Amino acid sequence: MFDPSLSPETAVPIGPGGTIWHNLWRTIDRYQRHCIVAALVLQLGVLSSMIVTYCLPLLLGQRIHVSVVANDMLGAGQGRSMYFTYEFSKPAATALAGVPSTVMPQPYEVERWLNDRPVYVSLELKPGTNIYQPVRYSVDKPTSGVYLQGKASESYGYDQRIEFGIEEWIVTESERAAINAAMTAGSAQAELAVSPWGTARLVSVK
Repeated sequence: MFDPSLSPETAVPIGPGGTIWHNLWRTIDRYQRHCIVAALVLQLGVLSSMIVTYCLPLLLGQRIHVSVVANDMLGAGQGRSMYFTYEFSKPAATALAGVPSTVMPQPYEVERWLNDRPVYVSLELKPGTNIYQPVRYSVDKPTSGVYLQGKASESYGYDQRIEFGIEEWIVTESERAAINAAMTAGSAQAELAVSPWGTARLVSVK
């Protein structure tokens, strides 16, 4: 280790620019404890912010129920995850409000235009049920009502898929069998916690 008692004036040059690097490493050595503490605090801060961001919809969000229409092939095996498709997962490109008219006639151009853009689906309670259904898709953020914010995934043509971060669910084998049976019967439901700003968290599937 470098002697912290050394001053810049006594630093020994080591080739061109050697004095600068010598003093830099000596400074790091002198404050290594402070650097370690700062790094730990930074990591804890980042981890805390991630936890808060994830939990806020669960704490502040409105609980709603939506229909689960399919278990995607990725979750059809013996893995611990199931991957769901919802009633609002695959809107036709022509159903997206806010797409420029110059882009809309070309489905592949719609896909390219949507890249990295948020997509919003507005939901309303289906009359006589406890199920929320999609009523409008838009690239413009709604100003009221219940809505989800998603992102267009890679797709081809008019078979556009929107992902909302609620597609994967960890299950046991008994839960998988029960959910598959409910989907076969057409009664599978997911409970979501939806924040006022459109972020959703998957609470349960049955």
